[in-house]
Amino acid sequence: MIVGVLSFTASANAQLITFLKTYGNSGYDFGRDIKQDTDTGYVVTGSSSSFVSAQADVYILKVDSLGNFKWSINHGGEGSDWGQSIVVTNDSTYAVAGYTNSFGAGGFDFYLLRLDQDGSLLWQNTYGGSDWDKAYGLVQTPDSGFVMAGETYSYNSGNLSAYVVRTDKNGDTLWTYVEEGSSESFFKDVAIAGDSIVLAGGYYTTANNSLDGFIKTMHIDGTEGGMKTIGQGFDDYFTSAYAATGHYNFGGARGYNYNTEKSNMWNYKMQYDWTEVFDLVYSSNSPEHDQVNDIVTRYYNEDTYYIGQTESWGYQLDGEEDSFMGKCSSGGIYFAANNYGEKGEDIGHALDNCYDDGVVFLSDTKFFSSGGNNIMIMKLNYTWSYPDQFTDISYENITTSIQEHIETITVHPNPFEEDLHFGKNLNGTVTIHDLSGKQVFHQEVQNEWINLSSLEKGSYLLTYQSNVDGAVSQAQIIKR
Repeated sequence: MIVGVLSFTASANAQLITFLKTYGNSGYDFGRDIKQDTDTGYVVTGSSSSFVSAQADVYILKVDSLGNFKWSINHGGEGSDWGQSIVVTNDSTYAVAGYTNSFGAGGFDFYLLRLDQDGSLLWQNTYGGSDWDKAYGLVQTPDSGFVMAGETYSYNSGNLSAYVVRTDKNGDTLWTYVEEGSSESFFKDVAIAGDSIVLAGGYYTTANNSLDGFIKTMHIDGTEGGMKTIGQGFDDYFTSAYAATGHYNFGGARGYNYNTEKSNMWNYKMQYDWTEVFDLVYSSNSPEHDQVNDIVTRYYNEDTYYIGQTESWGYQLDGEEDSFMGKCSSGGIYFAANNYGEKGEDIGHALDNCYDDGVVFLSDTKFFSSGGNNIMIMKLNYTWSYPDQFTDISYENITTSIQEHIETITVHPNPFEEDLHFGKNLNGTVTIHDLSGKQVFHQEVQNEWINLSSLEKGSYLLTYQSNVDGAVSQAQIIKR
């Protein structure tokens, strides 16, 4: 793996930018979501073809608080696998949602992975039918379960339909929801406030003969709440949702009134009682396509930060998109905005609030790419305001490595009651973790079986490391 480190030369940038780095290799490496970790570092999910012979795998990247590479790992199969949303769970491990056509019922399926602190797989599951089902948003619920939101063609007579899957902490389905009817619909994000889920996406309305922004609320038990569509003609849709104290913020794209193929960056804010606070576009006359892809709100002053893409401003020599970052007040007054990019396509996908009151931004870039595409992370401090500019930036490449794929070890019977057999003599260490990430067993093994009568009933992750060559293999086991 090649990590491109960009340094900044202007003194104003040195005060504004904590770090700006790119990460990638000879293939196509994409970032789709970023979260600050409990150790003040950052964890990213997306997809990578740099380290696999298959099409692409779900990719997880971990860096420290200054963007220095710590580790990365791939998960997936022989098809195309994408991570779209990542959460740092309440036990300080990770969950990733996206989609896969390597496993599941057919086409693409919702794909949920639970990972430990070093990115190793605890368990994975798929959800959906025989057609295409893609998850884009993920939240953890107060009971340690998960809600995924996205779109499906497998149900509702094959129409593109908004789709929600709610699971328990082990990934077992508790309920699903499909937006029924002949109108096309989809969800792009989900947020949670207490026991309420808010979903954001698009809904085709015959009144406008176009997509409208679509907001729906549900209880975590699956009970439907309210719904709202916002639009005026031409396509309007939401890509992101954020739940703050007493209100929700949404980001997306507003159709440009003179050309159906163009749009404006869109910020929309409403209170929990559905009262609109503001309906705001960044510009009323954008000549090209512009869109917000993610949004967060500062808890102490309700400032809103957002990231997206623009063809209207920035590097104009090739007509490709630039990453765009913005900031507005609680009342919807813009007071900081900037695009960043060079020749080639640069798209901003995600951001997160930081413990030091700064904000971290995640983008894709082709300009700094050593292959087809690289991941770019920019960390800004809290002082960002107009007219701060991101300029005079150079970079260098640093080569690091990626964790190898972890093989599967054969165990039987599974489920088991007391003894677990491997079918061959082992010479190494067996470690077992429960699904919360807690180590419950650790023992040197020099034969072909182990006794696990001391374990409680449940699901576990077994890891074996050979004393001969250091190879690591894993299996999910069930004690009954």
